[in-house]
Amino acid sequence: MTALSRRSQLGRLLRRTLWLMLGLGLGLPLLLATLALQALPSVPPPPALEGAQLQQASEVLRQNDPRQLPPGGLRVARLSEAQLQLLLGRLVNRYHEARATAQLAEHEAWLEASIPLREQGAGPWLNIHARLQETGKLPRLRQLRIGHLPLPTWASDWLVRWLTERLAAQAELRVAGELIQHVGFMPGLLQLSYEWKPDSLRKALNARWPTAEQARLQHYNALLVKLCEPHLSGTPVSVADVWPPFFAEALRRSQAGEDPRQENRAAFLILALQAAGEHTSRLLPAASSWPRARPMLLTANGRDDFSQHLLVSAVLAIEGGGPLADAIGIYKEVADSRGGSGFSFNDLAADQAGTQLGLYSERDPLGLQKRLAAHPPERDFMPRTEDLPEFLSAEALQQQYGGLQGEGYRRMMALIRQRVDALPLYR
Repeated sequence: MTALSRRSQLGRLLRRTLWLMLGLGLGLPLLLATLALQALPSVPPPPALEGAQLQQASEVLRQNDPRQLPPGGLRVARLSEAQLQLLLGRLVNRYHEARATAQLAEHEAWLEASIPLREQGAGPWLNIHARLQETGKLPRLRQLRIGHLPLPTWASDWLVRWLTERLAAQAELRVAGELIQHVGFMPGLLQLSYEWKPDSLRKALNARWPTAEQARLQHYNALLVKLCEPHLSGTPVSVADVWPPFFAEALRRSQAGEDPRQENRAAFLILALQAAGEHTSRLLPAASSWPRARPMLLTANGRDDFSQHLLVSAVLAIEGGGPLADAIGIYKEVADSRGGSGFSFNDLAADQAGTQLGLYSERDPLGLQKRLAAHPPERDFMPRTEDLPEFLSAEALQQQYGGLQGEGYRRMMALIRQRVDALPLYR
């Protein structure tokens, strides 16, 4: 064989080797992506929230309300599998319609999550399956699968270390890790043991708000104080008249590089606290030294209770998604019908409008800032409420509307949704 032919064969072999390497380099990631990503979610959407579920969750929170607990000693919180499902579902739903579920067994738990890789729940989906095993303190990840792709133990351990290092940098999770002493699994039950220390509440609340968020809240608190100065205490002021200064400022800061969603979140929270007659220190102990705004009575459709429903529902929708805000509004009305002010459809109309406001803020934060800074009239964001029934007892709600499952109730809710959907701000 001549030197020329040998060089020719060597050249062909080299080219084939390079093509093989290129094929492996491109094909392996493609194969892994095909195994890991799936067209459909493995977790079904969470069911509609029921008042009974919220009542149970409320009772668990009441029993473990840190404001009512004396410091010291080990405390135990117990969550049923249904309550854990509710918590997981609402926690992950904030992230582009992600879904999660859990199954609890003796000393282990199976977690499953479906995360869309595009907004509005569009695929492909990342379906994650994990098995957690109970240990002396926090659970250990024993098995992890992404789609059809099982991760070997070394890869799972590396991923856990990587996540732990990054999560530990978040003050809120770091404080939670200090408080939690043990997580136990039993069939249908999760048991959380934690130690409540003298400064735990202060640390937990302050950790909930990182330094940048505290500065943002302080900025809007100062704006509120300035806005309230010209008004006598208790002067009624429409929320439509406080939108422009608040959201013109939010727009200015967003255009200067701040996160528009976080700007809206802070602005709505400060206004919701004002409407409820509370100060920011209620949620953030570090704010106790901040100046307090003069008590200005925020109204919507001429009533201060409507402004509370509107603004609190907007905050709930931003924090936990629309279904949670809707369900909490209905739960409150049911509770009122059993000894409070009574069940009111007009309150639910204000709740629905607030939910849409919060969802709009998440969907198009800059667009909402521009609309609210332009001083829209109340009729653009608040539905008609004067003809909607209110002050209904539990018996009247059942007799006249068939309760929450009755045809009359569904007709009233459909009418409210129709009115809210027709409002110019939400179209």
